[in-house]
Amino acid sequence: MKQADPMRQRIAAYEEFAANTWPALSVQCLGGWLLRSAGGYSKRANSVLPLYPSPLPVDEHIALCEEHYARLGACTVFKMTDASQPEGLDRELERRGYRKAEVVSVQTARLEAFGEEGAGGWDEGIERLEPEPWLEHYLALNPGLELHRSTISRLFGLQPNPSVYVRIGENGATAAVGLTAVAGRRAAVYDLMTAPGFRRRGYAGRALRALCAEARRLGAEEAFLQVLADNHAATALYEKHGFREAYRQWYRIQPTR
Repeated sequence: MKQADPMRQRIAAYEEFAANTWPALSVQCLGGWLLRSAGGYSKRANSVLPLYPSPLPVDEHIALCEEHYARLGACTVFKMTDASQPEGLDRELERRGYRKAEVVSVQTARLEAFGEEGAGGWDEGIERLEPEPWLEHYLALNPGLELHRSTISRLFGLQPNPSVYVRIGENGATAAVGLTAVAGRRAAVYDLMTAPGFRRRGYAGRALRALCAEARRLGAEEAFLQVLADNHAATALYEKHGFREAYRQWYRIQPTR
């Protein structure tokens, strides 16, 4: 029997964790692959996650995925890693003309230091909000997502894990937002953003430290986040706070007909 690759197992565990902390409105299980959809809001929640081995021939499997998303009026998108099943799937999608997009660095950090004296955490300028008020500030920083307001609100309602939503303001304006969801001993940090006029002034770091401190308080021992690999300013910030790349993830997007 072929021995399991520890790195592939580790990646698969993180991908399962990410799927559990970033809900979709619908998840169809198809021969080991998860077909996620959420009305077009985020590729993470509107893509195929080829996470587990499948008994189906790969040609048939891809065709069934394409039929599923066509019924939804969407193109088919695969969320890929080096652990995607089966081996060789990425090459097959490339052969079919699926475009590679949005290479993401998946990073992790231990949380022992966060929340300790001198390590930062909550300060008087950081607010902890309920999901709906937080969403107002998030959309103010992302006006292009206004059309997805109702979907995002529904997804917040589907979040089964303890979550913390933070905002930092200055003179009545929103400087930064972010959220974390804790599942077991891991915490995912999502949607950490700084308003354009407040960048490079330490707001993202303050929000990150607050989220990690709260995640630790909720029992998490490790934090997980995703950042575009070419976002050098963000990766430098995360490295400063102890995050290191664990693996990479990318999307394969169906060619237009």
